[in-house]
Formats: sequence, structure tokens, C-alpha cells
Amino acid sequence: MKKMQIQRKFFAILLALITGIFLHSSFSAAGATQESPFDLIIKIDQLEKTLDIIDDLAIVDSSRPLTTPLRGMLYGTEWIDPDRRIVIGIEMKNSQPIGTALIPFRQANVDFQTTFQASVGPDYYILSFPPGQEVNISGELEAALNAASKARTAISISGELRVSELLKKEEGKIQEALKNLEDMPSDDSGKFAPKPQEIKCLLLNLLDTARQVELLTLGLDFNKGKITSFIEAKAGKETRLAELFTEHSKTMRLGNYRPQHQINFRSRGYDIGTAAEFINIFFGDFYNSMGIDFASLIEISKSFTGEMVGGMSINKTGAEFEMISVLKETSVENDFLETLYLPWLEKYNQSMAPIMEKQFPGQSAKLYERTDDSMVAGHKVVGLITKVPPLFLENNMYSNPDSARRMKYEMRMTIVGNLLLVAPDDKRINELIRVSKTFKENPAEGSLISFDIDIADHFNSAMKMLPGFPSCGKPLPKMGRITARFDLTDGRAVSESSIMIDDIKKIICYFKELSASAKTCSLEKETENKKTTYKENAVEIVQKTKKEPAEWGVTNRDAPEPGATKEDAAYWSNKGSLCAVYGNDKAAIQYFKKAIELEPQKSEAYYLLGVSYGEIGNFENAISSINKALELKSGEALYYYGRGRIYLLFSEKDKAMEDLKLAARLGNRDAQTYLNKYEACLQ
Repeated sequence: MKKMQIQRKFFAILLALITGIFLHSSFSAAGATQESPFDLIIKIDQLEKTLDIIDDLAIVDSSRPLTTPLRGMLYGTEWIDPDRRIVIGIEMKNSQPIGTALIPFRQANVDFQTTFQASVGPDYYILSFPPGQEVNISGELEAALNAASKARTAISISGELRVSELLKKEEGKIQEALKNLEDMPSDDSGKFAPKPQEIKCLLLNLLDTARQVELLTLGLDFNKGKITSFIEAKAGKETRLAELFTEHSKTMRLGNYRPQHQINFRSRGYDIGTAAEFINIFFGDFYNSMGIDFASLIEISKSFTGEMVGGMSINKTGAEFEMISVLKETSVENDFLETLYLPWLEKYNQSMAPIMEKQFPGQSAKLYERTDDSMVAGHKVVGLITKVPPLFLENNMYSNPDSARRMKYEMRMTIVGNLLLVAPDDKRINELIRVSKTFKENPAEGSLISFDIDIADHFNSAMKMLPGFPSCGKPLPKMGRITARFDLTDGRAVSESSIMIDDIKKIICYFKELSASAKTCSLEKETENKKTTYKENAVEIVQKTKKEPAEWGVTNRDAPEPGATKEDAAYWSNKGSLCAVYGNDKAAIQYFKKAIELEPQKSEAYYLLGVSYGEIGNFENAISSINKALELKSGEALYYYGRGRIYLLFSEKDKAMEDLKLAARLGNRDAQTYLNKYEACLQ
């Protein structure tokens, strides 16, 4: 029996990926394949690079394993063919997912084959998913998996879902679930809450939209020092969605305007009115049930070309917002601000008032209030004070006078030609008037919509507006920007977002410290007189952590032969290991005990027993079991590594380091990897 203490987290990752594909659209660069016989297909490429990045992040977050569970599940990765992809195909049959995985290899791994009951191809293994069941796959499906494995892309992880086909298969179950929804009790508290019938109507509209989607794909890429997510939806031919997923703009005017805010956004021209009408078809009834007149929003949107650029920042006095939007010429002729926009805002105020009053009795229901007009550079400027809706804030937070003041921001607006200018004050309006005169019509370029945010600056400013936030006065360290883009073209909706990996490390470190400071703020006091670097703070978090899930490994020798019976210790060890795969360590412990009963001198069963005891937090039995394994096999590097990880789990740092160093000297690669990363943090 080999390395079978596989963390449940790998399966949680895959489940999250599958869920994400259902909830998001896809990205064609992630490698859309030929017609697949599977309802869902997941591809894992560049495995080593992906695992190295995850390991690198794990050393910062001490609540995560320091080596990835996937390495343990696969019995290492050296035997896997690096030039091909791991592929998982899932079919829905009678509302049950039937999964099959293909693992390409450059050299056979008997341990892997035996443990997961995999069948062998010429240069790959086929196994059921979740693993541990007998493989039953047709030649067509196996060929499809093999073809997908050979089709290389530059994307680390991707998944593709045939939405419309899957919804057809599951129509009966869907209708049954919708019918059960009608029997749900309504919320009679008086506050706003959608009724079951309204929720059903919304879900029906969402399903109508989803049925128009031919293919959804989600991709994650770990390259160039950043993590990038790719998302795309491919609409079916001649559907309303395909009509919407078409770019119309050929020119742009605002290309040379570059706002410098914490949050910046930009869009080229598109048919914003048609987009709003499409949303109304599917979600209008739900908005109407909330008391929101969505039809008036459609009408006001038809005044715009869709091209706009602007930004928002938060400072000591509150929020600052500026924007330039391009209006259609007909809107300008009708005195847009006074005859259309301001009356619409007032109507929106009135429609939202009942919702606000129900949700927050006694609070002001107005979202906008007029302020004095002015003249700037020959242009009439109208003013508004905008309030952040209390729907998004806690009662006690919004009632705080200082917080409520900061939740308001002033907007000054004017029209120059066919441009609507919005700024926080007349001084900035004057600057925008000057800038607007430099705009020229140019061929459209870049993404349809783009967005970026200065992570640290915006977060630190926002936290100052939230009373009682447990930051202990320590800001998020300086970092880069999150970027995102969105495009509509050729019947596809495409999006992409990126964040630097180093920024993720900083965020992990910050919130680990924040978690500790939420109770006593002691972390800041303890380091008051120290000049520590970011990396040293990461090590300090590792040292102070009270819990650290461990990644456990076993050697690749002495694999049990296929066909073991209930009279064999190997049978029970395998059964215990499969329980551990799914996180049922309590059951695994009983099976490992049975294996020891049948073969008391088998060191590995004691080791696996100790691992499972460690997972459920039983420190004494965990150490005792692994000590017994070491008595039977004193030179086994893996056992020292496992005991060291248990010591880390229970904050026995000195003993842990002794075991990890000994394991590394005896040749355990995982122990050496941990020590290398730990030493790097101290430099």
C-alpha cells in the first residue's frame, strides 16, 4: 500500500472548478476543442508549473499544506508525461455524473494503477472519477480523452461545458426542482424579500438564457508571474444571445483620456439600449417585483452610445467619482440633463424609496439630492449628492455620523457638445471641459470594456470608512493592480482578469495577521520595535499558527497486488486510504486498525493510521502510531517527514524541524522542499 493519504482539498478544487464553469462564461483562448462526447471536460496542463506556484503560495499561508495534495494523489509527478494534459470527462446519465480521467505517462507507475484500479493504455492510464471504482468506458470516449490529452494549449487549467445539451438531459429534474420551489414559505417579516414565485420566475428566465449558450469554458493560467482567469460564452446560432454578442462600434472618441483613480473603467461604443432590453426580457419581472421600474432604465440607456471612461477613488473626505460619457446627438438636442436625466433620477429615487423604508425603517430613503447649480467655462453645471444605499451597509455602520458622511459623494455634471461630464467638484469639471475639446474620432481599438483597480490603495481607503474594522492601523502593503477586460464578438462573450502572484502572497500574509489582530491586536504590539521584512512576517505567521493541515506522502515500494481479499491487510489498507481520499479519516482509522490486526509488523499501516489521527486532531495517537512505524522501519525518511508535519500541526516547532531535517538527509524530497522554502523566507 503506497501514498494514499490524499487530501480532500484536491477534490474541493475540482468541485469549485466545475461549479465555476456552471456559473461563468468561457474563454476561447483556453482551447475550445472539437465536438466532445462529454457534457463537461476538464484539462490540466503544465502540471509541474502549476503545482510549484501553489507550493510557493502555501509557504506564505500557513493554514494550507506546504506541498500540494495532488502530488500525493498521483504518487509524485515525475512519471507523468509533461508534454500532454491530464483530462477528466464527465457525462450525465440519469442525473448522475459519470466521470473518467486520462493520465498520460512516460513510464508506468504500478502503485498508481493498483490503488485507483486504473486500466492501461499504450501510454496512459484510464480511471473512474471519483477514483476507486471499476473503469467502464467505450472506445469512442477513450479516443476522445486521448485526443484532448494530446491537444496542447498554453492554459494551465481549463474546463468546457456543453450547456444547452446538458439542460436538455436534465429537463425533468429541473422542472421537478422548480415545482418544489413553489412550496417554499414566504418571508412575512415586512422587509424586502422575493417570494418563491418571483424566484421561480427569475430562474425560468435564467434557464431560458442558459439554453441559448452552446459552450461554456473557464480557464486559469499561471504564467508571467500572474494568475489569469479566462471566461467565455459561445451562443448558439440564430439565438437572441448570439445577436447580443456582436460588436457594433467601429470608431471611438475617448481613447486618449487616461483617468488616474483607484478604480478606472472604460468602454467602447455598443448598443447599450439593446443590451438593456435583453436584460429586461429575462429579468424585468424580477426587477418589477422589487419595485424597480426597469423600463425607465431602458429608456435612459438609449440616450447613450455606450462609450464612456472614468474612475473612482476614496479619500479622507469620502468618495470621488468622475466620468465622461458619449451621448447620441438626439439626446443633446433635447437638453438631456434637465429634461431626461434628472427627472429619471428623481423617478428612480421614488421607486427605490419603498424598498429602503422596508429594509431600514427610519432611514432616509433618498439616494440623490440636488445641490446648487453653477457656471463653469460658459457651461451650466448641475449638482447632486449621492448616497451609498444603506442596503449595502450594516445598520449600525450607516447610522454612525462620520461613516454616513463618508458614504456620500458629490457629483457635478455638465454637457459639452455630445459629452456628459461628471466630476466631484467644479475645479475638476473645468479640467474635463478642457480635456474634452482635445478628443478626436479614431478607429476603435482595445477591449470593449476594461477595468483596473489599485488593490492596496483602494482597500486601505475603504477600510478607513468602516468603523471597527480590525486592521490595528496597519495598511495593506503596496502592490499592483487587478485588471479585467470584456469583449463581445462573433457570437461570443469573452472576459479575462489578472492579478500578480506576488500580490496574492501579500494579501494572504495581510489577512493572516488581520485574523490574529481581530481578537487582541497583539501582533502589531509584538512587532512594534522590530524592523521586519514582508518575508519575515510570513515566517512569523507560520511559526505562530495553531493549525496547519499537513500533506502526507508514502514511498512507491511494495504496492499491494490486485485482487486482495478481506483476509489480506492490503485490502483494508486500500479501503482506509480511499476513505482518507474523501476526508473520512474516522472511518479510515478503523480500516487501518483492521490491517494492523491482520499484519502487526507492517510499518506502513501504522504510519497511515498516524496520518489519519493527525487529520482529526488526535495528537497523542498520531505520534504514537508513527513512532511504532519507526520502530518497525527506523530508516524510513517518509515517516520522519510525516511526524515532523504532525509536530508542525500542533506547534511543536523544534521537534518538527529535527524530523524534517532528518527526513531531508535521508532523501525525502518533500521535507527538503519545505526546508528550502523556510530558509528562503528567513533571508
